[in-house]
Amino acid sequence: MTNDREVAKQVGQLFHTEIRSSNPSATAAFVADVLGWTVVDTPSPSHKIFETPGGFEGHIGPVPETDIMPSAINYVLVSDIAKAEEKIVNSGGSIVVPRQEAQGRGLYTWFEMPGGIQMVAWQDLNT
Repeated sequence: MTNDREVAKQVGQLFHTEIRSSNPSATAAFVADVLGWTVVDTPSPSHKIFETPGGFEGHIGPVPETDIMPSAINYVLVSDIAKAEEKIVNSGGSIVVPRQEAQGRGLYTWFEMPGGIQMVAWQDLNT
């Protein structure tokens, strides 16, 4: 997506949200109409990319078969994925999905914090 202003990425910020919807097209239309988000199609008809007026980006897709219900997964930027994993475990969290690489763009790991909330730690390889 194009953005007239550069959005600065800072360690610790939420920088991407993955919205898992039972009706991605309806969800995309809703956020465009109600929230004023810019939504564009992707090569996959079941996925959309969005950008908020402040430049925050994410995507909307179907609920995976392994999930019970629609959800939103937030990605948080970290400077070092290995150190982040260590801090997660040492602070009472757990690793849900071990570290993986996303097509040369970044390294990520899914984690669960105390209280049961899951997020994704992301180390950007392009900065």
